[in-house]
Amino acid sequence: MANLKEIRTRIESVESTQQITTAMRMVSASKLRKAQLAFSTIQPYAQNLLFLTRNIANLFNKPIKNSVDIDSHEKEKALDNVLLFVFSSNRGLCGAFNSNIAKYVRELIRTKYHEHLEQGRLSIMAAGRRIGDILEKESFPITATYHDFLNKIDYKEVCLLSNELLEKFEEGTYQKIVFIYNKFKTVLTQELTEEQFLPILPPEMDETNAVEEEYIMEPNKEDVARALYPKVLSIHLYRTFLGSLAAEEGARMTAMQQASDNASVLLKELKITYNKERQAAITNELIEIISGSETLKNG
Repeated sequence: MANLKEIRTRIESVESTQQITTAMRMVSASKLRKAQLAFSTIQPYAQNLLFLTRNIANLFNKPIKNSVDIDSHEKEKALDNVLLFVFSSNRGLCGAFNSNIAKYVRELIRTKYHEHLEQGRLSIMAAGRRIGDILEKESFPITATYHDFLNKIDYKEVCLLSNELLEKFEEGTYQKIVFIYNKFKTVLTQELTEEQFLPILPPEMDETNAVEEEYIMEPNKEDVARALYPKVLSIHLYRTFLGSLAAEEGARMTAMQQASDNASVLLKELKITYNKERQAAITNELIEIISGSETLKNG
């Protein structure tokens, strides 16, 4: 009977866990709908605005920095200081969402920015306590954290952060700023993405879109571009925050669904085991009663 009691305790524990994971899945589904709506609303505008700005940068044949032309030879030089801006989550229970980001950052630094790291020319900013804790434990150079941004993504605060990054870029603190995040594709799919924030790159040209865009800009190209850059960078950063949040909630909802499904399978197995043990116990009791009865008759 002690064995039956242990199985009943396990069944109750799994049922309790399943109730929690089911509730968390429903909460994540609700949050995902809101995050997905916000992301899908800003995505077309942000994408077209970024494409326009990249075309303007292509017309200059240079990124904009301190009103100084940067020729093609300078662009090919090794960058002195690189900033990696890494996005993750503040909370866990979202599958491999955070661990995949950490693994990607480690591999990227090992293969691409190892020399920068050794010479102190690599900096990391983290949005998300999970990735911040992981990278700090591994002694990576975390220069700033923006964990509170994920609790409530406010466009005005994002603009201030974007302007701060642009200012550091223009001052020469960083010559390259790269975003690393999980891009939201579908509810079940998140794509690990490495995306250059600054300098803004011209659009990739191939045979299908090799036609150069022509623009009439007043008063001049430089003034238009300089007025456009802060706005497009703010929208770009805002979209990245929203996309990462939507990917996080999608990953969490999927993880909780899988946990609930696994709990259902485990419950089924436990109940079968419980019924078998209970039937065996009843059979043993009947055998003992019958044996006792036969003994009394013979006695």
